[in-house]
Amino acid sequence: MNRNDELSNKRLNILLISFLMIIIFLVGFILIFISDAYVNSEPWRTLLNILGGFMSISVAASYLYEITIKRIDDLKRRRELAEVVKECTNQTISNSHSYGFVGFNNKLDFKNLFDRLDNNDELLWLDTYAPGHQHWISNMENALLNGAYIKMFVINWQCDNTMHRADELPERYSRNTVKREVEIFYNEMVALASKPSIMGKLEVKLYKDLPGIPMYIVVQNTVPQYAYTSYFLTQATGINFPHLKWEYTQSGMINHLYDHFMAKWKNNSK
Repeated sequence: MNRNDELSNKRLNILLISFLMIIIFLVGFILIFISDAYVNSEPWRTLLNILGGFMSISVAASYLYEITIKRIDDLKRRRELAEVVKECTNQTISNSHSYGFVGFNNKLDFKNLFDRLDNNDELLWLDTYAPGHQHWISNMENALLNGAYIKMFVINWQCDNTMHRADELPERYSRNTVKREVEIFYNEMVALASKPSIMGKLEVKLYKDLPGIPMYIVVQNTVPQYAYTSYFLTQATGINFPHLKWEYTQSGMINHLYDHFMAKWKNNSK
């Protein structure tokens, strides 16, 4: 489910709850009116008055709480919970908060990575290539059409580092297989970048120097907000492989990731 679907569901839930509250309020008001106008016998008159008053007053109070105090309480609780989580994590993993370490993901959900991008967000992508990109390329295109920007590094399939990386992977990733898949991936990214509706929003460069680590950094107004990183080991990082998540802190690791990417982008002309 993408962000637009989540917002639509929230609006629908709010409308349904508001409609239900109005119904309860009207029923309470009607009970009070009936008890005063048509019911003279006790205890029914008193009972209807109490029930109607309870329904009307409780709904009004609940509504006022929802639109005033609850939002403040929820925000305060979220902040308190976030501080508790940060403190616990920081105690468990030394200096994790100061470096912006959030936690581990079992794998990187590429579809969600693109669906989360807002208008004018920029995604900085450094990897060799991503096997299985056919499953998420439409999400990537939608993000670009919705106003996101992407700078993407893909390893040059003809360089020695591509062969070294292929040798680290399981047997099914032979040198020829990796070369062919990287070339296909690169050509499809370039083809997407060449579409008139996308042109200028997706930039793709090849590199042949050390890849370092795979990283995906989301930037807003030149400030890195959050990032995912992994390691080049004996599995393809794009397939069911753990990733670390980082968020912005003043002296956090994400700043080093951002500086590394931008320096690499500047040093590779195409």
